[in-house]
Amino acid sequence: MKAIRYYILASLLLILAGSCSKEFLEREPLDSLTMDTYYQSYDELRAAVAPLYSTSWFEYNDKGSFSFGDCLGGNMINPWSYEDFVYFTYTSLDQTIGSGWASLYRVVGHANLHIRNIQERSAESIEESLKMQVIGEARFMRAVAYFYLVRLWGDVPIIEDNIALSEDYIVPLNRAEDVYQYVINDLMYAIENLPESDPEPGRVTSWSAKAMLAKVYLTYSGYGASGGMRNQDRLDSAQYYAGDVVQNGPYALMEDYADLFRIENDNNIESVFAWQWIAGNYGDGNSFQAYFAGSGTITGVGDGWGGAVTATNDLAGIFDYTDNIRRKATFMMPNDNYPELNAADGGYTHEGSGANFKKYIVGTPDDNNGEVRFMSAANNTYILRYAEVLLIYAESILGNNSQTNDAEALAAFNQVRSRAGVSEFSTLTFRNIFDEKRREMALEGNTWFEIVAWWYFDPDAALEYIAGQDRGRYIPGDASQTTHEYYSPPGSKMQLPYPESEVAQNPLFNEPPVPYDFGE
Repeated sequence: MKAIRYYILASLLLILAGSCSKEFLEREPLDSLTMDTYYQSYDELRAAVAPLYSTSWFEYNDKGSFSFGDCLGGNMINPWSYEDFVYFTYTSLDQTIGSGWASLYRVVGHANLHIRNIQERSAESIEESLKMQVIGEARFMRAVAYFYLVRLWGDVPIIEDNIALSEDYIVPLNRAEDVYQYVINDLMYAIENLPESDPEPGRVTSWSAKAMLAKVYLTYSGYGASGGMRNQDRLDSAQYYAGDVVQNGPYALMEDYADLFRIENDNNIESVFAWQWIAGNYGDGNSFQAYFAGSGTITGVGDGWGGAVTATNDLAGIFDYTDNIRRKATFMMPNDNYPELNAADGGYTHEGSGANFKKYIVGTPDDNNGEVRFMSAANNTYILRYAEVLLIYAESILGNNSQTNDAEALAAFNQVRSRAGVSEFSTLTFRNIFDEKRREMALEGNTWFEIVAWWYFDPDAALEYIAGQDRGRYIPGDASQTTHEYYSPPGSKMQLPYPESEVAQNPLFNEPPVPYDFGE
């Protein structure tokens, strides 16, 4: 297994492949150009950072997102090796832990590379504000990578200079609070330098950065807290940025929840930030459908291996009978019909007994204008949607109160409920919002991180919640096949172990974390 220095230093050898809108992902490759002849125009700067929207994240999207976000979160039963994340039996040798770490540090390395090259190699004729804009894109991506790293592992190395790492790769862990501050600094830079809109759909903007910063502040508000009380200044910051997006931003909810997950609706009005994919070879596109479609009939390209992958009893239990719009768009039950799948044959009706997944399952090439291939589909992976921003706003207003009937909090929260066709609330509690986030964003790689954010400020309650999750297999209407399983992770399992390769090659991983030098 390779250590962190490999994934960061590999960026130094990057020969720019231009980019993959998806036009900004589909331009002709520029692999004949080296870093010495690139970065000579604004378009080239934009092309250089385009892989930060896609291929740099591929390994995390391919395995880590569902393993960490949904298996750990109690949403998914996966009978392959990922079941260790359902049962909390993973170790530092786990391949998914290693590949997730590698992918996130690859994003860091690529972002660092582009920031340095834009600063040192770009043509003087390019306006400084345009250079700062593209650096803002790279810093946004670096911030998101570190946001994942700090929530998954806690203390991690902050790598900013790839050249320095090549000279001394034995680097210490940095404190989680410094990682959070680093993320905040990067997002503040992005807010100040990204435009409010972009002619290329899918590119991040200052609004994207404000929304992401609101999520960061809300999560960070619980870090280091005690007695179930979060840091009020950080809650206020979360409310400020989320409120700005809600009151002044360009986003709105899509009318139909299920339409969010169709390829034709990539980069829609609700999408704040999403990884961008194209239908090509394995590594170019979204592989979720390949693993989790319940039948090869659904995909029509030889994959679709998810017949044994189902929702847990716990996930099924959070959807009551009135919340059928989101439930049906998330997982299938017997006799559910999906006219958009295998449309040429009249649609797909789920006839199996298992609660197989529907979210991110898009169907055959014919269903999607050819934008599906074997293990590679063009549907985006949502990282932040406007629906979540609305719930972040509601939660930040609730703050440390046991409940709230604040009009703005209720308006934001009930927008999400109204779209789902379920009853509105007149009073909100933390659990109301937590459960709503889980229903709204199940199978979007998010649930575990909501539990971690809860664990920060109320560890006993978060651990009790996990222990009470029925992580058995949900088989609708067949009690004999339904299983009931409960697991109580030790507190240490709330953060992943460092990959064994890192610990073996860097003795400082066995030492306490050190403060990061921000050079202020």
